[in-house]
Amino acid sequence: MVDPITGTHNLFFDKLTKAERKDPEAVAKKYADALYERGKVPLSKRRLLSRNELHVGLNVTPHNMDVVTKRAVLVSNVLTLSQPISSGTYHSLGRHRETIADFSQPGPGFSDHLGPEARLRRRSVRYGFNCDDLGMLGKWILEAEGLMRKGVLWYHPAFMQAKVDDDDSLTADEVTLQPLADYIVRDRRLIIDGPGADLMKGKVIRPIFSMELPFVDGVSLSDFSKITRDEFDSYTMFKGVLNNVFLSMDKNLEDTESRAELLKLQQEIESGVAEIRAKMKTAGGTRWAQAAGATFVTGLASFFVFKGSDLTPWLTAAGASTGGLGSAVLNAVNDRNKKHRDNKWYFAWALSNEIRPL
Repeated sequence: MVDPITGTHNLFFDKLTKAERKDPEAVAKKYADALYERGKVPLSKRRLLSRNELHVGLNVTPHNMDVVTKRAVLVSNVLTLSQPISSGTYHSLGRHRETIADFSQPGPGFSDHLGPEARLRRRSVRYGFNCDDLGMLGKWILEAEGLMRKGVLWYHPAFMQAKVDDDDSLTADEVTLQPLADYIVRDRRLIIDGPGADLMKGKVIRPIFSMELPFVDGVSLSDFSKITRDEFDSYTMFKGVLNNVFLSMDKNLEDTESRAELLKLQQEIESGVAEIRAKMKTAGGTRWAQAAGATFVTGLASFFVFKGSDLTPWLTAAGASTGGLGSAVLNAVNDRNKKHRDNKWYFAWALSNEIRPL
């Protein structure tokens, strides 16, 4: 069964046209409209409050969302980003109608015994959301598509509603819809406790913002999102390793022992990535050439080494003109990657490969 986050985003992205994708501001407004649920917290509240998964809510402006996203999804099962309701420009999305029961005046069915019958009143609900930068939000949504489709990330717009009577006189009934943020992010790396923070979330969120992670910070959100989607099992394994380490650490990150643990983890990741890289180089220089038996293979393979590219169309074409050459290379690539995907640092290697060629 597809969860609400995955289902909602698959539907949203599938409906986006090529023309709409070229206009980030339009994407941001269409996304907000797709998530608006007439006065309810978007998506499934029960799903988001599940105790079986680590749901983290961060309050952050669009200008900081790229960096925050890449780090926070490394430890959370579901990450919710939102902007403070009090900041940003208001952007209108539309209106809908609702009927309410008004007991303030007797209706036609008034009786002394039962009291007044509800008088039905129709009114219009104008709704929109606040955002600092629509274009930046839309760009982030497009680049985070892979993460959203996998159900690990979503954005909760800072919705605002104004309810208006049919005579167009504004009532006092104004509503803001925003989830409780676990943490408020400022200046990209500063984490401040929010109303929804708790000890367990703090133990995994604080360290990930304190570590040096060049293989994360050096890759674009678009590439990060694509690699996470394509290597989701490796991503899940990597996240489990980080969480186990963080949960066993002392709460105080300024503690000498905790800082030593973080440094040790950073060095272990770097060593693991270097080991995979060395093995990939060796494999690229021996098994691939032997499997294909041509200089063309080595050149093609070294050009396409990982990079998130799909080799199949290239190799199919190559195979058609070289008597099975493409098939041999494709098998070699698949065999090589399968041997390393069960390595707990494979996901980190995949990210680092985007900024540091083999």
